[in-house]
Amino acid sequence: MADSPYISEVDLIPLELVKTGITGLDTLLKGGFVKGSTILISGNYGVGKTLFALQYAFHQASKGDKVLYVSTSEPVFKVKQFASNLDFYDESLIYSEYRDITQKKDKAVKGTIEFVESSLGIITGIHYTDESSLIEEIRNMVEGKGIQHLIIDPITTITMLYESEAVMRKDVLLMGAWLTRLGCTVLLTAEESDLKLLDVEKYLSDCVISLSSRMDDHEREFLITVQKQRGNKQNMNSHIYTFDRSGITVIHDMSYMERPDIMESQASTGIDKLDELMGGLRYGSSWILSIDDRIHYEPVFSAILSAGLDANEGIVYSPPSKFSFNGIKDLLSRFSIDIIKECKDGNAFFVDYYGRKVPDELKNFVIESYPEAEDLRIFARDKYGIIESGEVRDHWRILSNLNGEYNVYEPAGLRDRYSKNLSRVRERGDIYFSYCNFDEIDERTAEFLRTSCDGIIELYVKGKYQYLKVTKSPGGLMSSEHVIVPLDKKPFIKLMQK
Repeated sequence: MADSPYISEVDLIPLELVKTGITGLDTLLKGGFVKGSTILISGNYGVGKTLFALQYAFHQASKGDKVLYVSTSEPVFKVKQFASNLDFYDESLIYSEYRDITQKKDKAVKGTIEFVESSLGIITGIHYTDESSLIEEIRNMVEGKGIQHLIIDPITTITMLYESEAVMRKDVLLMGAWLTRLGCTVLLTAEESDLKLLDVEKYLSDCVISLSSRMDDHEREFLITVQKQRGNKQNMNSHIYTFDRSGITVIHDMSYMERPDIMESQASTGIDKLDELMGGLRYGSSWILSIDDRIHYEPVFSAILSAGLDANEGIVYSPPSKFSFNGIKDLLSRFSIDIIKECKDGNAFFVDYYGRKVPDELKNFVIESYPEAEDLRIFARDKYGIIESGEVRDHWRILSNLNGEYNVYEPAGLRDRYSKNLSRVRERGDIYFSYCNFDEIDERTAEFLRTSCDGIIELYVKGKYQYLKVTKSPGGLMSSEHVIVPLDKKPFIKLMQK
């Protein structure tokens, strides 16, 4: 859409969002549910699906909206009994035709929640002959009463009545399309255990939220995940939530804290989406690219180096063992980097741990180990014979091969050098990228590196595809899994969320 020549000629219709009333959830949804959409809340028994539905219902009614709550597995009196023990319960919001008749004219009209049950072939006292007539009755109630929010808890009970999946899909799809035209927002709950039915429900829904639980240190932990939301962005990471008499509360991770220093002295990796996932690339920060031998990491490495030169930084590159220097030169040339010229200008040099054959034009610019100089500008001037200050770039971008250092200096030596390098990088305001296959080093050193660095970017292969995700960052931000997609122009890759 961003590349469309017609996009500037039309006015985009702004989305109208519905606040959920679930503490902390609207932030994950970037404002709330899209009005008129169908939302599926899925999960196993005991994770709070009905509590979610009730909390949503009372919040909408408290704003003045009309809510129809269809209970398909529990009698209405049981649902009301459960709701009456919750802090947000408000008896005055429960629908009563008598209350509407006697309401004073000068009193603001409140929203309402009308509870009806659909069980044993009865809905609000009306018998239906088949499952299609049940759907039709719900449609009639929504239209006739001007309902703005429909809740079916759970939809699984209705869909189980159908002998034909095709007929069920058709009926529910038609109901959803009809309700959308009316602007009615639909919230459905479903049991996660019924996979066949759930696939259909997820397909039909505009937004899918999963509630789940797991054991952590002998205590049960509850997780909420926004798996899908059409028409609006969302945070797709799993978040802890709690529930009690006050309702469900979503607990945000540290990435939601304000980070006023994150936006200062920003740099770039050369891959826009990666910069976003990292929460910004700061000078003086250190990052580890976690790799394995199957990943094609050349485009990522080349983009990082190219972005450094574009930002008027010098670069220090310790290439992987599988590349020759001529191969490296050709790779960088795709990014319009003339590495021979950059070296001669004092803007780049290489570190080699593998004794590779070095072309004559690069011999003066390859060293055997990462320099321990306190100031890389001075080191580069001494190395290249550049005397006048200011000719060598102030900031440097280092791309270091930790596996190579590990083999040369052994575990204790690597840990010592890495600590010193971090101190120098932070003091000078350089950017320190290292890459490492953690499977090839001992656990103690691996844990030391993971703990010491500011951020970790994982690159890995699953099947035919390559993936990337940020698992650590200076601001506590972590990303979901993104597919690495090849491009035919610089930076030659892009990241797409699954």
